Amino acid sequence: MPNMVGCSLQTACDASASSSAYCQPFTLLATICDEMPAMRDCSTYTSLCRSGSLVPQCKNYPPIPYAPTTREATDAVLSMCSSHGMVGCETCTTAAKCPNPFDTLSQLCLGMPSMADCKQFFSMCSVVSSDGDSLNGLCAADMNSDNYLPPMRMWLHTGITDIVLIKEWVPTDGGYYFGTLVACFAAAVLCQYLKAAKIEQEIIWASRRPILPCRNMACGSNVESLDIDDMDKAAKTPPACCGGGAGGPSELPGSSADNAVSSPSSSSGSRGAQSEDVQTRKPNLLSTTFHVLFSWCAFSKPQFKRNAIRSMFTGIIVFLDYLLMLIVMTFNIGIILAVVFGFMVGTLLFGHTGEKAGSIHTGGASGNVDPTDELDVRFMEAPSCCGTTGFI
Repeated sequence: MPNMVGCSLQTACDASASSSAYCQPFTLLATICDEMPAMRDCSTYTSLCRSGSLVPQCKNYPPIPYAPTTREATDAVLSMCSSHGMVGCETCTTAAKCPNPFDTLSQLCLGMPSMADCKQFFSMCSVVSSDGDSLNGLCAADMNSDNYLPPMRMWLHTGITDIVLIKEWVPTDGGYYFGTLVACFAAAVLCQYLKAAKIEQEIIWASRRPILPCRNMACGSNVESLDIDDMDKAAKTPPACCGGGAGGPSELPGSSADNAVSSPSSSSGSRGAQSEDVQTRKPNLLSTTFHVLFSWCAFSKPQFKRNAIRSMFTGIIVFLDYLLMLIVMTFNIGIILAVVFGFMVGTLLFGHTGEKAGSIHTGGASGNVDPTDELDVRFMEAPSCCGTTGFI
């Protein structure tokens, strides 16, 4: 029965070549026979150390205190694995498929020491450790071992030993921990810089966008939108708006039409022509429905290029944000503060980016660009062709 707890303890003692009292052969025999006294090979020990025995070895080398039985160790492992999918649970899936229950119990309890099923295990380890023995890492993990994983402490704590993202990233000394803090701080600053760079790029694109007085809420949504790369075309042929035609009041700011005065007769004629055009136009239900449902996702080739840049920014920023979130979930106070300070410093250095709109200009009728103007890129206004104020 190699899966017995006493056998696991003997294997650990042999591997570490320990000479402590709890690794003595008589102690290990007592631990095994105390669990299963009816075993054939325990008959001599049972007869020798039965109750009232005067043999000194029976008193000097008793079973290891608080050592769980094989059944108790197996039940504890299955109980923990049923509520938490921890590393090590794959080695003990059922009572019949649990070759080393005590080894698995040790792995689980060292990983999550707060589990209630680990109480007896740590009681035994406290007794063994008092004699200077860790049972080859069963009671206290060897931090220099390749298989060492620090405990998962799901509460705010201090210390330097925690898993950071991957199991190979485990600070084991002060210098390693300090480097981890610097890396977390730099990642948070970089994340804020990328967010500012994305806003800055949006500002550059917005500063190149022509101011179309007709593309606003007051004039409706039937005005043909112009792309940044169509500025020359827009200057030559401004779109009609609110009944105005080419060369009418809907021209771009700075054109001669801004100061022109239309006669009542020409205005009425224009309105009449528009009214006649509206009456003769036949609505197309299919095209109208398609426009309402899918026009928002249609884009030109230049817009696709800009969307590709936006997509790249978004992917990198979201990736960093999620990594930093997982890092903070170590619950290590030092690491949390490093990330928070990184975001604060990043905002201190780049937070003003959204206040500027480059050379966007919205005032005056001349259309001249004033590079000193500062606007919020997320909210811009321009004079509408109908004499009101609308949104670009």
